[in-house]
Amino acid sequence: MANRSAIESLRSQTAVLRFIASRAEGVTDAEVGEALGIKEPTVRDRRRRLHLQGLVRPVSTRASERAGARIKATVWMAVEQ
Repeated sequence: MANRSAIESLRSQTAVLRFIASRAEGVTDAEVGEALGIKEPTVRDRRRRLHLQGLVRPVSTRASERAGARIKATVWMAVEQ
């Protein structure tokens, strides 16, 4: 059972990286979650791991609305290999 969970985690991390890499203008965690149908806390965890591995980097912030409140969201881009 633990192996299945690890495989799913790796698959979703790969999906997050591919999506971020496909967006030349960068993307926020919320945008990734919406596009891939993944909950934002899960996206944030996967993207954090990618950041720690040096595969994505923050490039700016973007104003966003969540539950009627305006917030600043970090925009992420893939690091060119």
